[in-house]
Amino acid sequence: ARDIFPPMHWSLEDALALRHQPRVQVQTAPGDRYEHLAFNLRHPVLRDLRVRAALTRAIDRTRLRADILQDQVYPAIGPVHPRDPHFSIQVERYDFDLASANAQLSKAGWFTDGTQVRHKGARSLTLPLLVDDHPSRLSVARRIRDDLRAVGVTVVIESVSSSECLRK
Repeated sequence: ARDIFPPMHWSLEDALALRHQPRVQVQTAPGDRYEHLAFNLRHPVLRDLRVRAALTRAIDRTRLRADILQDQVYPAIGPVHPRDPHFSIQVERYDFDLASANAQLSKAGWFTDGTQVRHKGARSLTLPLLVDDHPSRLSVARRIRDDLRAVGVTVVIESVSSSECLRK
């Protein structure tokens, strides 16, 4: 006898764990969830487009998808879900490019002074990253933190419940 489970909003971790169970076949299909990194434009550092572009270019989304998300997601292209009628493929892309990310941060006035952290005057380039406490999102946040460290950005992860994340 076969048990058929209806479509559910299982976590990525649950689906991946089920794949290793004997006599269980997991089939996946594109869903309607859309995960993205949003910048708080009220943060003084993030008001600068050069900084936002540099941060985006410093994140290796291909490696993140493969290592953390087991290639079970499609990369986002812009801020609109691909199934939304307002979606456009003709948005500026910020692909992974460490040299470009470093150059943009320097153009924005953020320099290294022999340390691993960039500074503008006396201010170090330290940014908060608010994430809900879901395990896969925390793993993604840690990878983003590590990727940004490579261009001299310190990321402080603040993990909160989903409801608290929405309030902030």
